[in-house]
Amino acid sequence: MNDNMTSPLVPSALKPEDIPLWDEPLPEELLTPKPPEPRPDLSKLPDAIVDGIPMFAVGDKIIIERNICILKKNGAYLDTKTLKVRSIDMQNGNMFLWDEALSQWVTDNFIEGPKVGHVYKLAHGLMPLSSKGKRGRPRKAGGAPKLAPITDADGNVIKKRRGRPAGTKNRPSEVVKAEKVARKAAKAEKKLLRGAKRKSSTSCKNGA
Repeated sequence: MNDNMTSPLVPSALKPEDIPLWDEPLPEELLTPKPPEPRPDLSKLPDAIVDGIPMFAVGDKIIIERNICILKKNGAYLDTKTLKVRSIDMQNGNMFLWDEALSQWVTDNFIEGPKVGHVYKLAHGLMPLSSKGKRGRPRKAGGAPKLAPITDADGNVIKKRRGRPAGTKNRPSEVVKAEKVARKAAKAEKKLLRGAKRKSSTSCKNGA
């Protein structure tokens, strides 16, 4: 394509007075800022960095409580994240971490991080990263009472078998045989009726 060729400008069919203006006020959800997330309590978790040495290895999960710190120490609380360690540089402290919740990489430094107020903890156990209480119905104390085992006349424990107990729904053999004979007779009668209908239909066709 020739660089000297230029496409002609197409004039717009709209006039300036025809373009609508946004005169409606913005909704309150956009004007009011969201409340900050509550800071979880990490005091019961073991420290991930002791005397400047990381207590974790590649593949472990750590919890980092980050603060907004640009020029001063211990700034405002930012967030708390659970990250998986992918690589550690013991000389300069750089770490490459993976955020499984957001599926993205995160970089941090275990030497400079504590200096600006970041908190590093080992993600041992299942600890929720939120101060919200647990939902659902609380467990009942004690649970369901245990039933006494069933014993025979000699005091021996009778093992419970699967399925319904024997004899609970048994019927007399005479009734079962009579039902079988009735079913066979009904099937034979239906078969005779079907044969008679077929014969009558074929005779009508032949007569036509």
